[in-house]
Amino acid sequence: MREALRVLASQHLIETLRGVHGGSFVAAPDPAKIVEDIGGALGVLVMTPRLGLDDLLEARLLLEPAAARLAAERADARPWRRYGRRPSRPGIRGTPAASYRTWTSTPPS
Repeated sequence: MREALRVLASQHLIETLRGVHGGSFVAAPDPAKIVEDIGGALGVLVMTPRLGLDDLLEARLLLEPAAARLAAERADARPWRRYGRRPSRPGIRGTPAASYRTWTSTPPS
């Protein structure tokens, strides 16, 4: 039980307080700590000899769409003012969708 509590505390999932009113309590998620934990886990995973290119590509397929969505949701128009205009999206307002290459899991030959 103690080891399980230590593991949960190391993952910032619980907080343990000592004293009369102490105990282990579910922690509020902190995005910065979660990113730090994921980064550490990915660093260890990449150093694993059994990890192949297919595994890395699969992980990218899972992570990158969510990261792109978050980046788009958090985008701010202010940096684009310095350039005079925002870039257009593919197929909208003058940028043909055909000019963008579609990424697939199969590398080009």
